[in-house]
Amino acid sequence: MTGGGAATNSGMDFQHRFGALAMLSVLTGVDLVVDGLAGADITELRFETDEGIDDLVIESARRSCLVQAKRSLSLSSAIGSEYSSVIRQFVRQHLKRPDADDRYVFATSYAASKAIRQDLRKLTESVRLNPGAHNGNPISASERRVLETTRELIRHHYEDLRGESPDEEIIGRVLGRVVVVVLDVETGGAHERVAVVAIASRSEVAAPDCVAQPHRLLPVLGQEPAVGHGRAARGDDGRLLRRRRCHIRVHRSTD
Repeated sequence: MTGGGAATNSGMDFQHRFGALAMLSVLTGVDLVVDGLAGADITELRFETDEGIDDLVIESARRSCLVQAKRSLSLSSAIGSEYSSVIRQFVRQHLKRPDADDRYVFATSYAASKAIRQDLRKLTESVRLNPGAHNGNPISASERRVLETTRELIRHHYEDLRGESPDEEIIGRVLGRVVVVVLDVETGGAHERVAVVAIASRSEVAAPDCVAQPHRLLPVLGQEPAVGHGRAARGDDGRLLRRRRCHIRVHRSTD
């Protein structure tokens, strides 16, 4: 693996662990990655895709959840910032499928700033419940800053990609599709422990050495493969999960 040292490595590790958690969600049928999306509802996983949001696509009968996974992120109004890059991916995906009931999932950890973990999450949830909420007054000054920054970045990238200014309905639609998911999947973290319990409860997928040594669970399933792209899909006789060169098949008992 090449990149910018420890920060790059930790970011890639988080992305792999999130992918592993998504695979475990399918294997166990437990809601582990996105609220309201049970593993049993997932029909397909695609990693490193050519979608506008490209880390992971989780398909279900209801909608597509397109995942951008970053261990750490801070709010920034700078066009060249990492936050701006994430918003640009959301806008690009909206332009690609403007009428689809997709969710743009931003998966992050507790290393992200409070503005992302709490304020952005609260604001996007509010817009989903009330599409006009992005025009209202947020409760706090920090929420107002997050909302104004995000709206301006949506406007900028929409104009840059589309060549015209978005109206308020479009801005609200993009905001309403964003879902912020905060996960603790690092070694010994809460979500890693939940994953171990979920696996231990299913005898057909439980591995004694992983249960005894939970710190090995997500790194093994989420390790960086050598080359190529991959997808994971549910088969008629079970589920085939394919993480590039990593294959896991689980046959469900009908008893």
